[in-house]
Amino acid sequence: MKTYRLQALLDLRIHTHHLARLAFAVATKTLAEQQQQLECEKKKRTEMEQTRDTLRWDYADQLASGDMSMCEYLRTLQYTKHLRSKEQGQQSIIETHQYKLEKTTQEVRVRKAQLLAAMQSQKALEQHAELWAGQMRQQRLRREEGVLNEISQVVSRRNTNR
Repeated sequence: MKTYRLQALLDLRIHTHHLARLAFAVATKTLAEQQQQLECEKKKRTEMEQTRDTLRWDYADQLASGDMSMCEYLRTLQYTKHLRSKEQGQQSIIETHQYKLEKTTQEVRVRKAQLLAAMQSQKALEQHAELWAGQMRQQRLRREEGVLNEISQVVSRRNTNR
């Protein structure tokens, strides 16, 4: 039986489809990891804000009750400002993660489009290969039928000549 004339191209398309699937899987995994990191960083920021607010109210209560002097309270205000600057640093980390997440989301979209294109290309070539195989079968059957007709004609001639 003849080999499919575009078999090398079909093998290449299958390989391309496989690579596109792997690239899509890696991009999707990276996206999930970055989403998880972003949520973790947001949780850290929320905890930092809650800690700062709790300390600020505790310090204000201590000042009001007389357990803390005004000088100590001013030092605690500096500490709460320090905590606020840490929160701002955390916010910049979150913004960086959001930017990375947007880029990764775009990459996932690109990888998905590449995967779809590779799938369509492979399917089209597979359909062509099936159509070609069907045509080759029909040609072979016609040839075999012709040979069988010739044999039957020869046999019938021999029988009529006897």
